[in-house]
This record gives sequence, C-alpha cells and structure tokens, in this order.
Amino acid sequence: MVEIRDSELTRQTILEITAAEMWKNGYKATSLSDIISKANVSKGALYHHFKNKQALGYAVFEEIFAAQFYAMFEPVLAQEDAITALSELFSVIPTMGCEDDMIGGCPVNTISQEMSSQDEGFRQRANTMYQKKVQMFAEAFERMQQADKIKSEVDCRASALLIVSCFQGMMSLVKVSRDRQQMIDLLEGMNNYLGTLRV
Repeated sequence: MVEIRDSELTRQTILEITAAEMWKNGYKATSLSDIISKANVSKGALYHHFKNKQALGYAVFEEIFAAQFYAMFEPVLAQEDAITALSELFSVIPTMGCEDDMIGGCPVNTISQEMSSQDEGFRQRANTMYQKKVQMFAEAFERMQQADKIKSEVDCRASALLIVSCFQGMMSLVKVSRDRQQMIDLLEGMNNYLGTLRV
C-alpha cells in the first residue's frame, strides 16, 4: 500500500513540475532533464509513468490544465442563477493570482496555440476541452431559459460559444499587454453581455 501511494505521489509530482515548465516555456522548450532534476526522480521513474515526452504532455494537458478550468467553472455554472455566479467570478478574477500568472497567461491557450498545428493529439485534446467548456455554459444557460430567467429568443449554445471565445481571447490579449486594467474592462464587457440575456 505504501509503495502504491509513493508511486502515485511520484507521478503527481512529475505532472506538477512538468505543468509549471510547460506554462513557463511551452511544450517544445520543456526539457525532460530539467523535469527529472526538479522533481528529484530518476529517468527510470519518469519513463515508468510516461512512455515519452508526448505522453507526459498529454497527461499534463488533461489532468492539470483542463482540470483547473473545470474546477473553476463547474461549481459556478451549477448554480441556479449561473449568470449572477459568473458575474461574481468575473469580478474577482482580476484579483486572483500574481503578475507571473498574468505574464504566463492561460496554459491551455499557450499549449493549444503552440501545438495544435503540429501535433494531432494536442489538437484533439484542446478541441475536446473547448467543446466541453461550451457545453457546460450552454447547459447552464438552457436551465435558466427553462426557468424563464433567460429570454426565450436567446440561442444558448451561440451565447456559450461567444463567452468561451471571449474569455480565451481575453487571456491571450492580457498575456501580451500585461495590463490588468484591460482584463477588468474586458470582463466588465462580458458581464454587460450576460446581463442582456436575462428576461
């Protein structure tokens, strides 16, 4: 039992170190030698859990980067009034994280933009995650529409696609501008749009 727990801890440590390296440097510039050194594991231990760098990168994308997004938005979108919950989240996002977080930007954006044209596995994983995001938002809006809290003429999927696209685009823009006020202004615009959906 102890050996199983130790193995799981080793795997999680490798994932977390790799996630930090990929967020900072991108996938291509991430070095397995650096990961082995920073995780304080042997080369054999790394290859025991991940057959190659690609497999490790896929695992980080799915188990760390995508999971972080779901953890942020799933509880919010599960609320009865998802628009109010989203507005409250958008209001506090600019206060979350440090300057390094703003400089690093959204890791999903970083990796999907770097790798989608060059690695079909990354492209498929990024597309799956983005489509799940849209579905999460659409289902939340549809529940509100059924409860007569969103206008009947609203296309919930189109609205969900717009919000997800705006959010991801905002993260890319802020990474380049490094301007927190720009993030605040963009999120306020998204909140204003959400308000137009209400009955």
